[in-house]
Amino acid sequence: MKRYLPEPHDLIVAALHGAASRHAGWKAPTGPARAAAIAELRGIAGGRADLLAQVAGLLQGYSPPGDAMHEHNRIAASLLLEAGADPALVQEWVEIGWQRRQNARAVPFSRTMPPG
Repeated sequence: MKRYLPEPHDLIVAALHGAASRHAGWKAPTGPARAAAIAELRGIAGGRADLLAQVAGLLQGYSPPGDAMHEHNRIAASLLLEAGADPALVQEWVEIGWQRRQNARAVPFSRTMPPG
């Protein structure tokens, strides 16, 4: 069996998602807390505006308005945008996030299994 080994950018994406979610909470951080959140996200991204945009778009696409996580993810995405996400790339990732949401909610493929 072939093992999946993450690419270095996959680890950055995971770290950005975790940090943005942790800083977002259920209320947008302000003042020094917001500045610290943005500084941490910039540090993790290491100048990769494309990865900041990827995470911001996925968060927005996966939890549209009406979803229980919408406000939390909206706040996290705003932090990523303020940290330097490339706005031109965000919409593409919103659509990918939406598709991933649809795939996760789809009924799994089923078939008739032989007895025994």
